[in-house]
Amino acid sequence: MKKLLIPLFFSLPLHAAEPGAGTAAAAEKFLSTLEDGQKSKAALPFSSDDRENFRFTPRDRQGLPLKEMTDDQRKAAMTLLDSALSEKGKLKATQIMTLESILADIEKNPTYRDDGKYYVSIFGTPGDAKGWGWRFEGHHLSINLTIVGD
Repeated sequence: MKKLLIPLFFSLPLHAAEPGAGTAAAAEKFLSTLEDGQKSKAALPFSSDDRENFRFTPRDRQGLPLKEMTDDQRKAAMTLLDSALSEKGKLKATQIMTLESILADIEKNPTYRDDGKYYVSIFGTPGDAKGWGWRFEGHHLSINLTIVGD
């Protein structure tokens, strides 16, 4: 039995997926759905100071908000989010976003509590080994990834 486990142990890294490969493809797909004006909001240089300026509290944000996206674009944005999260993480993120709608009804303040105020930003060129990243951010949710290398 031990002889069988040793060769399998050493072969596992040969078959592992490239880190970031799925999220790069999802980011490229998301960007491909955008019109030029939307792309100017969502696509930022990797060197942008905004890449490291993230908060989960209510404030003005950079990026393209979900409320300015078509259904297909929102689906691509959620696929990007899903590409980096576990099942538990996906559930938590969607629950946080859904809570905004519920609280908007309870508080009678749809301007402040708006589930369309979650923003997507892509920094640099997805898949660039020198570095790229993306952010999905809104009230009580801030997911930021920076991927360097191949």
